[in-house]
Amino acid sequence: MFNAHEMKRRLVQSGIASPDHIRGCTHMEVESLERCFGLELPSAYKDFLYSFGHSAGGFWRDLEFTLDKLEWNNREMREILAELEEVDLTLPQKGFVFGSRHGEQFLFFLADGKNQNPPIYHFLIGYSEFRKACDTFWEAIEGELEICEQAYKDVPPGIFPWMRHC
Repeated sequence: MFNAHEMKRRLVQSGIASPDHIRGCTHMEVESLERCFGLELPSAYKDFLYSFGHSAGGFWRDLEFTLDKLEWNNREMREILAELEEVDLTLPQKGFVFGSRHGEQFLFFLADGKNQNPPIYHFLIGYSEFRKACDTFWEAIEGELEICEQAYKDVPPGIFPWMRHC
């Protein structure tokens, strides 16, 4: 089963991250995050934060997913939805945006305590609804890691130095 330990191994093996560029959150930081949002985050996501909450090297370089971006993600994405005239969507009360890209799209799950490895939903400006992206959090992360691994494999060393051990 894919998990944080396996992800870390693959990040290092593929050259996406060096061990010193992988930094997780403390238990206190995660507890503070839960208090801030008044939510109990699913265990799969907390495991991700404990391992990669501050940095995952070059993984998800173009996605705002680190601890320091989560408050902004959740506030800003709710505001963007409210301002869209072409759709009538609001993020569910227990919806938690764990990643966003350029304010145009975001990923979220329901932190309702019912599922410790919840389905992931995606929204992109232009959509008329939230779309289920994956059945579980870890499935989504593994799929993104596979894309990233392929990208790093396809780029010859030295072409984009920033792609190695970011």
